[in-house]
Amino acid sequence: MRKLAIALTFGSALTLSMPAMAADIVEEAYDWSGFYGGVFAGVGYTSSDWDGTDESATLPPVSIDESLNDTAFLLGALAGINFQHDSWVFGIEADIAWFDSKEHEHLDGG
Repeated sequence: MRKLAIALTFGSALTLSMPAMAADIVEEAYDWSGFYGGVFAGVGYTSSDWDGTDESATLPPVSIDESLNDTAFLLGALAGINFQHDSWVFGIEADIAWFDSKEHEHLDGG
């Protein structure tokens, strides 16, 4: 009985000497309200060749032999503001862009 009492005493002492475990920290939900802005850019390339005869729309048939090769650039900026209410986010955004394409091709009927 004495051995059991000593074992329980040491077991209790070991249990009480363990460090306290802290609870997980609850992080605040992210708020999407506020201003934002940004810039964007892009580039595109096309290379097309048309060769053939269109017999569907005209008399006499139209022979087509055209090509289009172009590189175009796009630059722009945007800005906006968001408002968050509970789990809903509302906002207003504006943007402006510049597009540069030098080549064009018109396939006429004759």
